[in-house]
Amino acid sequence: MEPIYADGDIVMVSKEPVLLDDIALVTLNGNGYIKRMGDMYLTSENKKYDPIPYDESVIVNGRVIGLLKPEWIVEM
Repeated sequence: MEPIYADGDIVMVSKEPVLLDDIALVTLNGNGYIKRMGDMYLTSENKKYDPIPYDESVIVNGRVIGLLKPEWIVEM
């Protein structure tokens, strides 16, 4: 989902309903993706990736609400 999120980023996800044009964390074939929700396709901000058809095989895990910055993590 570059240029917004890069591979390896930790994102915060809300379980609230995902609406059209929201950015969502989805699972497809056991892999996680961050994609923008369309009515028939999941799209990426990085135009080198083709849209993915949105059908019953896509599991929508929640709406991405932001990036968790490593400095916010407190180790105990």
